[in-house]
Amino acid sequence: MALAALLAWAAILAGGTAPTVLAQEPAPDLDALPAYLDAQIPAYLSEFGIAGAAAAVVQDGEVVHLGAYGMADAAAQRPMDAERTVVHIGSLGKTFTATAVMQLVEQGLIDLDEDVSAYIDFEIPQTYAQPVTIRRLLTHTSGFEARDIGAILTERGALPSTRDYLLRNLPERVRPPGEAAGYSNYGLALLGYVVERVSGMPLGEYLQTHICAPLGMERTITQQVPAEGAAGDLATGHAGMRPQPAEYIAAFGAGPVRSTAADMAAYMAASLGLGRYGDAEILQPETARAMQSAQFRADERLNGTGFGFYEMSRNGERIVGHLGSTAYFHSMMLLFPERQLGVFVAFNSAEAAGVLRTTRFMDDLMGRFFAQATVGTTAPADFAGRGAEYAGTYFWNNRHAQTTYEKALFLTEAVTMQPTQDGRLRVAGGGAGRTFTETAPDYFVSSDGMDALLFHRDGPGRVTGASQNSRAVFTLEKRAWYEAPWVTWAALLLCGLIFAAGLVINGVGLWRRRREAPVVRAGRWSGALMALVNLAFVPAFVLALAALLQGRPAGLALRLALLLPAAGALLTLAMAAVAAVVWVRREGALGTRLQFTTLAAAGAAYALALSVWNLGL
Repeated sequence: MALAALLAWAAILAGGTAPTVLAQEPAPDLDALPAYLDAQIPAYLSEFGIAGAAAAVVQDGEVVHLGAYGMADAAAQRPMDAERTVVHIGSLGKTFTATAVMQLVEQGLIDLDEDVSAYIDFEIPQTYAQPVTIRRLLTHTSGFEARDIGAILTERGALPSTRDYLLRNLPERVRPPGEAAGYSNYGLALLGYVVERVSGMPLGEYLQTHICAPLGMERTITQQVPAEGAAGDLATGHAGMRPQPAEYIAAFGAGPVRSTAADMAAYMAASLGLGRYGDAEILQPETARAMQSAQFRADERLNGTGFGFYEMSRNGERIVGHLGSTAYFHSMMLLFPERQLGVFVAFNSAEAAGVLRTTRFMDDLMGRFFAQATVGTTAPADFAGRGAEYAGTYFWNNRHAQTTYEKALFLTEAVTMQPTQDGRLRVAGGGAGRTFTETAPDYFVSSDGMDALLFHRDGPGRVTGASQNSRAVFTLEKRAWYEAPWVTWAALLLCGLIFAAGLVINGVGLWRRRREAPVVRAGRWSGALMALVNLAFVPAFVLALAALLQGRPAGLALRLALLLPAAGALLTLAMAAVAAVVWVRREGALGTRLQFTTLAAAGAAYALALSVWNLGL
């Protein structure tokens, strides 16, 4: 520690940029981990308003802790039970699908570098010269854009077959395979279908037969719709402490598992045991090791993605695992291979996103057991003069689709970067929220030493995006100035005020001034209707989209809502035509002509603002 600090200060005195120096604290007292979880998880339940949680800890192949907290069903006052209560583990189930694929690779039935089209009964578009291979799907580098609306449903009767889901939701290929990490639910759903086609078994049956049964995971459910007899053990999802409808995964391979904390302990032990748990062997050691090793990374200094698993390493600890989320369930599995330690935690409330989908849980856990002393960085002397090139709005590349209406979801999830007065970079939004300091060209370390950013440039040297150490399966893409959410919100607010005024003024005019010239009456009708249609769009779209995100049926409502911008644009053209005529003919009062012109301009600006988000014509 003293030597590290001395070297850091030497760099500062020499006029260089001192890197963040991390020194490991004394060996962690992992015996205290169960007591920590027993205290910390109830604190999360209270702070965030979460109904219940379950946890498991394994070490050296043994289950050392099972914990249950709060309610599995708040309305029925049914408590969580670590051995009996079945929770939806969401995307954490992708590791099961990946394990199934790798079992078939071991048998020589699947080739990692074969075009996925060779294993399915429909074609993936040949957008690029490179095919979408099994390897690229496993590492989230397929180049598919996100297509997640409809991946989770709350009506079991609406569930399509796997093949129908894949055909209806085939996403655009928006980047060459292997170019960048871009998380893909569709990709893992596609791999689930590959397992079915190659093995001749439904995915759920395959997982039960070849993974869960050998590991003794007796209460784990791998059916898309759980059997009626399982209802008494299923945890209920909550929002605002209110029970919510059951969720079913249409993109089944992306989230095919519901499990208990006790069963997940067995799964973690097998993962840490490189495929072995007790007398069972579900994978060969070299296969399990490959799954947990980086098969793709943006840079050697950053975490990478394995086959189904991804690296979450930090604080000097090698960590692999996976997060899992549905609308109402959130889970996390952390594996520390060198310590033979595994931690699983699951919550049954939407509010738990604030614990797991941010870095809160990891920050607290690592700070308590794997803390590192940090020696602060000094900002480069020239950063103030060039920091602006990093500033701007960024999107997580595969958080949502960018060629469909789903792009509008970035209005609440964009990441902003802005240089600070002391020569650092502030990152906010989209689950990020730290200050970073450049310690090498285009490489930044967070002030707490827990995260890092590496910026990417194009041929001419312009910043085009970044990779963040804490999110190995995503890439940040820099966007144009007009895609900054504040620009759109400001435009919508200003236009909305103009529309509201126009609706009132022209509505009153139509009622009170019935002897106006026909062209003025036409303008009032056009203006009132345009204002009404445009004002109706935002609430109609938001309500329909919110319902779809929660898995509720709202496809018709969304389609109708998406017709409104087109109708508004046509009425804007009519308004513009009327405005031109009244000026040429000098019809109506000057105030009326100005009002018509302002409405037409607002309508055009509104249509333009919506088009940025693929809404409208």
